[in-house]
Amino acid sequence: MLVLPSTPDAFAAELAAFQFVVIQKKRLLPTPHPGWYPYNSFTGLEIGLDLIRPVYDEFVRGVDGKAVADIGCGDGDLSMIFANWGAPVDAIDNPPTNYNQMMGVERLATSLNLPVSRRRLDLDARFEFPGKYGLALFLGTLYHLQNPYFALDRLANHTGWCLLSTRIAQQTTLTGIRIAEEPLAYLASPVEVNSDITNFWIFSLGGLLRLLQRTRWTVRGIRHVGCTVGSNPSDPDADERVFLLLQSRVMYPGLQAYRGAGWYPTDGQPFCWTAKTFTLEVTLPFGTQLTGFLLPVYIPPDILSPNLTLEAAINNQPRGTVCFTKTGLDSFRGTLSPSDLHDPSLVITFTVHSHYEGDGRELGVCVPIENDTVALRVF
Repeated sequence: MLVLPSTPDAFAAELAAFQFVVIQKKRLLPTPHPGWYPYNSFTGLEIGLDLIRPVYDEFVRGVDGKAVADIGCGDGDLSMIFANWGAPVDAIDNPPTNYNQMMGVERLATSLNLPVSRRRLDLDARFEFPGKYGLALFLGTLYHLQNPYFALDRLANHTGWCLLSTRIAQQTTLTGIRIAEEPLAYLASPVEVNSDITNFWIFSLGGLLRLLQRTRWTVRGIRHVGCTVGSNPSDPDADERVFLLLQSRVMYPGLQAYRGAGWYPTDGQPFCWTAKTFTLEVTLPFGTQLTGFLLPVYIPPDILSPNLTLEAAINNQPRGTVCFTKTGLDSFRGTLSPSDLHDPSLVITFTVHSHYEGDGRELGVCVPIENDTVALRVF
């Protein structure tokens, strides 16, 4: 049974130690034809750990005790570390396009005596994943697929968490047309990207985020590496990669609300002060028709002078205004439009209008906190 290290630092230390074990093992084993996978798979997990750190305890609760999928697995280096932590692992790849026809996975798993199953799966076919997983590693594979929409849609039904990386582009190669913010993808020619015929769709960031939205994923963390200014789909020196920590809305269908910008530390208190502009990052319940939301707020006596107004907006569109004229526990009632329901990962921006200056900080309102999460309600 998978039991992850108790802290992110312990995770990093054990990952580094196991990487050394794998490197040494590959030196001793017969080399598969035409060789071992030539790229360092551990780097992807090291970057991924930076995304996992802020939600590590929640991540561990969701992954511990469950199986792991390593999709586009190379030699299965990352399969081995999770198997070493006790997980049954499916190392998933298509042998004709795997660097050594998956012989590297087989030799490593046999030599290390770890529970890694070599799963032959053509991700360009109408496939079904072979199991259910707590975590899927989907690193550097998406742009090699002919139908990335289908793959991500299927995966959302089979795993709770996913660590994804892929190549993206901010502009086109020949004309330099900027595409970063647009929901687009660039279809490469057979020899355009590293002369590799299996390179297909290079998404803009806007296109990738739209794809994840439509295939029912919540983005819990994001990081860019490589060429982060002026990247394009094909030049080697303009190669940008994005890493994302994702959570499946199919597997986690309930309401989730996280503090965004403009929040002060709770200092162990059951409420949290906000600034006069603050945001909530909200994932709406899956498959539910909604018309509004309630945010509980506490109005201390000092901040009324003589009243306080709180406004909410989504995508710069008003979603409600409430004027508070008395102290104590109250609530803000806002609306959700039909368009909001098509964008399940929302950012709600609140603006406080008051004359209260406080203790040198720009203070807005107090919001009750339950188990370190915001007590938002939807209806």
